[in-house]
Amino acid sequence: RKKKLSFLEAIDKATVEVLKQNKKNLLFGLEVTNQGSPYVKARKEQVFETPVSESSNTGLVVGLSTEGYNPTIVYGRVEFAMLAFDQIFTQASRWNYMFNNKSRCRANFRIQVGRQWGNGPQHTANYHSIFLQSLGLDVYIPSTPEEAFFQIKHMNRSNKPSVMLEHRYLSQISQEFELNNKNYKINN
Repeated sequence: RKKKLSFLEAIDKATVEVLKQNKKNLLFGLEVTNQGSPYVKARKEQVFETPVSESSNTGLVVGLSTEGYNPTIVYGRVEFAMLAFDQIFTQASRWNYMFNNKSRCRANFRIQVGRQWGNGPQHTANYHSIFLQSLGLDVYIPSTPEEAFFQIKHMNRSNKPSVMLEHRYLSQISQEFELNNKNYKINN
């Protein structure tokens, strides 16, 4: 059965499904607990509002992921995520290698990139190349609602830290696709 979803609806639906699969799947970020949040409606006890302290929030997520949790942190702007690059690139991306895969880091980083209405030039960057050059990270760059839906689900099953770069302009598109497509392939 096909369903038509916008890019943001696809991300929300996949995230809610992930949260419902396991109590160790957690979600952190600014404004993830806003009124009407589909995450809070689905799994309030697994969703956490973070203070404006990206480096420490990311350190918490990386630490939890090494203790058997599968946390995701959402950054509303890539420029905010830049404050956490040491945790993402030096700790999370190298963790599995440093501990010879005996200790796993499964942290997930959802990072919004690109311009949206009202942003000044300091909030319009992408930095794709920085992520794509980092060893140890799975990087997802969805271009359709279907890709966003299945990539969210895939990154939450991965044994590696994952980054999803979500371009804001894609929030304007919708797509009809099969939500239970067992044959959908993710190429990393």
